[in-house]
Amino acid sequence: MNRIATALVVLAVSAAVLLSAVAADADTLDRALSLASEQRYPEARRVLDPLLENEPGNPQAQLLHGILRVQEGRRGEAIAVFSRLAREFPDMFEAHNNLAVMYVEEDRLEEARAVLAAILERRPEAVGYRNLGDIYERLSSRAYARSRELGDDRSPGGDDGGPGTVLLQEADATGAVSGPVAASEPASGSEPPPVPERPAPAKAAVAAPCLATGEFQDMGTVEEARQWLEARGAEAVRVSRGTRQRVKDYRVYLPPVESREAADTVLSELRQKGVSDIAVIPKGVRKNAVSLGIYAREANASRRVERMEALGYTPVVEPNSMAVEEHATINARLAGGFEALRAAWVSRFPDQAVRQVKCD
Repeated sequence: MNRIATALVVLAVSAAVLLSAVAADADTLDRALSLASEQRYPEARRVLDPLLENEPGNPQAQLLHGILRVQEGRRGEAIAVFSRLAREFPDMFEAHNNLAVMYVEEDRLEEARAVLAAILERRPEAVGYRNLGDIYERLSSRAYARSRELGDDRSPGGDDGGPGTVLLQEADATGAVSGPVAASEPASGSEPPPVPERPAPAKAAVAAPCLATGEFQDMGTVEEARQWLEARGAEAVRVSRGTRQRVKDYRVYLPPVESREAADTVLSELRQKGVSDIAVIPKGVRKNAVSLGIYAREANASRRVERMEALGYTPVVEPNSMAVEEHATINARLAGGFEALRAAWVSRFPDQAVRQVKCD
C-alpha cells in the first residue's frame, strides 16, 4: 500500500507546480509547493493558508491543501478536498489520482479502481495506469485469498490447469465431486446395469444489478448519460421522458372593491401604513384590486401575505404564470457491480442522483 500512496502524493505535488502559473499569487503557491516537496509541511501550511483565505476557489491551492491534510493525518478532510476537486474539475488528473490513494489506504479498492479508470479515459497518464495495475493486483490477491478460504488450495500459476485456471467437475446429487468412472464389462448373459440418471447441476441465479437515475432537466445531458452507460456495457438502457407545468411566479393582491375610488382609498391607507410597491389593477378579472407584487418564489409571496395579515388585511396568493418543462429518467441493467459504476458516475455526473433498484 505504501508504494501506491507515495507515488500518487509526490506526483500531485510536482504536477501542481506545472499548473501554478494560473494562480493569482503564483509566487506564494510555488513557495508552499517547494516547502512541501522538502517535507517541511508545517512551514508549507503557514504559507498556504493566507492564499486559501484570499483565493478559496484556487484549484491548485486546494490540491496542495488536500496533500497537506494527508501529511497532517486528517485523511477524512483530504478525501473531501480531493472529491470536491474531482467533481468541480473532471479533467484534473491529480485530484482523481490522490482520491484513489485515499481509497486504497482505506481498503476501498473498487472505488479506487473506478476513480482511476474514469479519469484515465480522459487523461491517459503513465503513473495512473501503473497505479491502476497495482489496484488490480490487490483485487486479484484478495480474490485468490477468498478462494483459498472457501477450500481451494490451488495457487495461481500451479500445474493443475495453468495460471488462475479452475478445473470444473460435475457434482453428483449429494454435492460430492465425481471423477471419471471406469466402464466394466457386463457379466455374460446378463443385461448391463441401468445407468442412473444424473441430475443436471443447478445453475446459480445471479441477479444482474440495475440502476435508476433521478430526474434530468437538461435533455442534452440525459442523452450523454445514456451513451456513457452503454459504453460501459449497460443493457436495456431506457430513457423515460415527460413534461409538466411549473409555476413561474406568484401574484399577491387584495380582492377587488366596488369602484376605482374605493380602490384608491385602500391604496392611500396602505401607503400611510408604510406599505410600498403597490398599485391598483385597472382592468380584467381583478379590476379594482390592489396589487401587492409578483414574486418568483412562493416563500417570498408568503412573507408578503404575513406582513399584510399583521396589518389587518386578507390578501390573495395565486399562480401568475406557468412554464412547461421537460424531464427524463434513465433505467438500465449493468454489466458489472453497481458500486464501481456509481463511483465513476458521481465523477462524471456529480449533480445527478443514481441508485440501485430491483431489475424488472
